[in-house]
Amino acid sequence: MTIKSSRPGVLIARGALTAALAATLGLGLVGCGATSTDTSATSVSSTTTSAAADTLAAPTDFTMDWSTGKFTFTSNDDGIGYYFVRVYTNDDGVEGTEYVATSSRVSASKTGEMTGSIDLSSLSWRTYDFNLVSYAASGADKDAPAVQTYTYKLGVGGVMERPELMVLADGNTAEFYIDLYTLSDWYTYQRMPQVEFNVYSDADCTQSVATKTVDLSDLAPQAASGPWASGTNWATDAQGIHAYLQPSSDGGQQMGPMSAPTDPAALTSQLVIDDLDAGTYYVTATAKGSDDGSISDSKPSDAVEFTVTADAETGQYVATKSSLWQDPTYSAMGAGAEAGTYTDRVGFAAGQSTTAELVK
Repeated sequence: MTIKSSRPGVLIARGALTAALAATLGLGLVGCGATSTDTSATSVSSTTTSAAADTLAAPTDFTMDWSTGKFTFTSNDDGIGYYFVRVYTNDDGVEGTEYVATSSRVSASKTGEMTGSIDLSSLSWRTYDFNLVSYAASGADKDAPAVQTYTYKLGVGGVMERPELMVLADGNTAEFYIDLYTLSDWYTYQRMPQVEFNVYSDADCTQSVATKTVDLSDLAPQAASGPWASGTNWATDAQGIHAYLQPSSDGGQQMGPMSAPTDPAALTSQLVIDDLDAGTYYVTATAKGSDDGSISDSKPSDAVEFTVTADAETGQYVATKSSLWQDPTYSAMGAGAEAGTYTDRVGFAAGQSTTAELVK
């Protein structure tokens, strides 16, 4: 059987690096008060002391309240005029070039406990650097200390939202589509996961005939660049095998008001199977959590029934859907779906309470 995918498919201290002075070998003179090694050690100590004397004391004891976005830390030098906390993505240890969230200015010029807050609503379930940045007060005769970076993994304790699923079957081919509202919820609130599709030959889903896992992480850049009308514009494929038409309220087929009624919406499938024996099958989809178990797998979708034949595709398809599938919104700009629209989703992404883990 051949299955093919339709998609191509801690605390970190920052600061100036201190170069270690190499111990040099010299000729020892009788009666000298220090050897060459002693002189080198004295030089290192002097350099370090001088650098420390020119730098204000760094803040410490940074903590976050993940339910409110409030943070606290200790200011250890009244020569620091103010602080910011800025948040950057961290992908496998590589920090993003622009911050994705920031606090307001935290005024200082004093020591002791400092407080502030960050709006965490725009942060999804991934790893971020929380950078505590110090700024020397006006007139200070010392430099600000290095940025203090705290790397957190968000979404700990969360469960992936259950995918809703549609199958378009035509002849010997079946195409599987994840609901665009599911994709928007994953992208906005959680993460773009790997999705495991399981095909069964029985309605009780006990006899598996095919399993395929598809990585949807490549959809994230497209989602980030395609918002429109308070929604998220997802991939469409003008050359798709099937052009999916949104059913109208009167039972006909229609598109949005900005398109001709006969124009199809060519949605992009996440998986195509074209080598099943003729018969009736059932497919489920499961969003996979994190490898370390901090984020759990979703519940499997409803089992969606579909039938394939021994014949070649005809261009006419039969669409079957899971119980909570919703057709996307259409316009001349494509197919869109606003995150958080359908709160009845199983494991609704925006309705979960999670925490974060400091990466050591």
